[in-house]
Amino acid sequence: MIHAGVLFAWNLTAAQAHTTNVDGSLTLIRLLKERTQLQKVILISGYMLTLEIHLQQYGIDLTKPLQSNWQQLYSQLGSYEALKIEAHFRSLALAQELKLDWTVIHPTTLIGTENTGEIAEHQVFTQIVKQIAQGKMLALPGSAQHHVPWVSVKTVAQQIVLSLKDKSYYQREILVTHPQSITFHDVIRLIAKELNRKAPRYSIPISILSMLLKCRLLAQHLNFSREMLEFLRTETLAKPNLDPHVTQAPIEQQLIQSIDWVKRHYL
Repeated sequence: MIHAGVLFAWNLTAAQAHTTNVDGSLTLIRLLKERTQLQKVILISGYMLTLEIHLQQYGIDLTKPLQSNWQQLYSQLGSYEALKIEAHFRSLALAQELKLDWTVIHPTTLIGTENTGEIAEHQVFTQIVKQIAQGKMLALPGSAQHHVPWVSVKTVAQQIVLSLKDKSYYQREILVTHPQSITFHDVIRLIAKELNRKAPRYSIPISILSMLLKCRLLAQHLNFSREMLEFLRTETLAKPNLDPHVTQAPIEQQLIQSIDWVKRHYL
């Protein structure tokens, strides 16, 4: 079973998030175990589950994660990211309890598939391109040290298929990302260039932007959410442990293809 189902949205209530993404995941695994010959699950999680300091900062004890204060986590991180963390640990624990083989795929932030750049409209990258196209990004979020790690849809799909076939990936967590790093400010400048827009000249600290976005009307006007700020990181990710058969085009080439898809389909 490849489990990639999730309710993706900002400003979800804790109840919405938990019912769909946590309870839904656990129910699906149990039902398939009871009614089919289920032997393995591939769980799609997220790269911030690989950042141990980040998890500990929000009270996750990695030796006993199921005892975490989930209510506190939801209030601090917002429902989407908190539910991703809870669903990961609970689903993994259930797979182990049911003695299933498992692999966890931790993709970084998605950009479009290679060659075509195709990307869904609700994805974070699409929303960023829209903000710049609409002139709603008035300042560069964060500092020159902040970055968002990216990965193409195609790369994630390739790793999922290989993890299903290759038993060396059983009982492992796989970080799926592009090996090249690019600062978030440089990504914004690249998007602005491709859209023939002027990139913001000034930057705004994450802490100040987070406070401003507490105003829901302002957040709606800017088409931005405080939860999106969690994707801006300064940490160095662990070295990707992708299958060596997975090859990736240069990151700038992939970003330009994704920008072009958004321009042609969503603007």
